[in-house]
Amino acid sequence: MKHDEHMRLSAHELREIAVEAEVDPRTVARALRGDPLRSSMTLGRILKALKRAGLGHLLHGGAA
Repeated sequence: MKHDEHMRLSAHELREIAVEAEVDPRTVARALRGDPLRSSMTLGRILKALKRAGLGHLLHGGAA
């Protein structure tokens, strides 16, 4: 199920997560919307960065 919770992040927060995950901010936004990504490794890096920022719950299934 897609959701728009990524809108809770400011542009600055989105960029911070992207830098830590070593991806483009648009990739972080896609992951948060639930859109498919090309690599599970990319998704893993995004989840790790979100968890470090205390935002793992924003990614579907990220609370686990």
